[in-house]
Amino acid sequence: MGTVLIIAVVIVVVAVVALAGGGGDGGGGDDDQADDGAVGAVVATIPVGDTPRGIVVDDLGIVWVANRGDATVSRVDPATDEVTSTVDVGEGPRDVAVGLGSVWVTSLEAAEVSRLSASDGTVLDTVAFDGGPQSVTTADGLVWVTDRDDATVEGLDPDTLETVEEIAVGADPAAIVADGDATLWVTNREDGTLSKIDLDERAVVATVDVGDLPGEATVDGDDVWLAVEGTRSVLRVDAASAEVVETIEVGERVGAVAIDDQGRPWVDGDDDLLLLDPDAGSVVGSVEVEGQPREVAAGDGSIWSVPHDAAVLTRVDPS
Repeated sequence: MGTVLIIAVVIVVVAVVALAGGGGDGGGGDDDQADDGAVGAVVATIPVGDTPRGIVVDDLGIVWVANRGDATVSRVDPATDEVTSTVDVGEGPRDVAVGLGSVWVTSLEAAEVSRLSASDGTVLDTVAFDGGPQSVTTADGLVWVTDRDDATVEGLDPDTLETVEEIAVGADPAAIVADGDATLWVTNREDGTLSKIDLDERAVVATVDVGDLPGEATVDGDDVWLAVEGTRSVLRVDAASAEVVETIEVGERVGAVAIDDQGRPWVDGDDDLLLLDPDAGSVVGSVEVEGQPREVAAGDGSIWSVPHDAAVLTRVDPS
């Protein structure tokens, strides 16, 4: 009788241990849930100017940061993670782009567009802009600037800085991104749309409803990724058809999106950077950074971010 009881107890203990160990579908579910955790690592936190806003990484890996609060642009060397030069620009710089051999800066409060030397950041030219210059990019031989006052995108000649093209878009065009020399994508914050501009036609060829308060977009191959602050989500838009093909609910305030070297989307969350899995359609990891991130960019094998409440640039190794 005692032997039977001992065997029964052993069987029960083994069964409990097997259940606790988790297996089959239940164990897989736990593993999937664990993936939604820390990913990557912060490798540098670099002091920059006050209230940093726009970020761009050039072909050499140099990071340029527009500092809205003190009207400067910081040039950061990724080899040392240090600011190598700080230049004064017009009041309220909002965005920075690299192209056509120069660095371009839009200063909203000053209503100016500046051209900087790509080698050291020296200001080469500054032109008054008739309107509200917000975002900037380069494509098809011109510098393209969104005008928040007139709901247009203006094309500037890079040599004369004179406006030579003007294209009507949606209300409050807050961000612009180029897809090579063929297409521009513009997010219109006030009316919740995304405009597709064909540069051969010099006209809007599609307008996509994307939800309240769209933020910044980025192009990755056949896709356009867009952060939408009002719906706390990220959209994937097919570049050819201009149709929304995927919506990823983030559940946090998002304003910008960047694609790492592995083709994975990263967005700025409430207090951290979030990694998305397009196949799963969800957030699968996060990296805590200093401050509340408001911009994100990819380049030189890293993800770069600046907060709205601290004067720093954070470098993240996404691997």
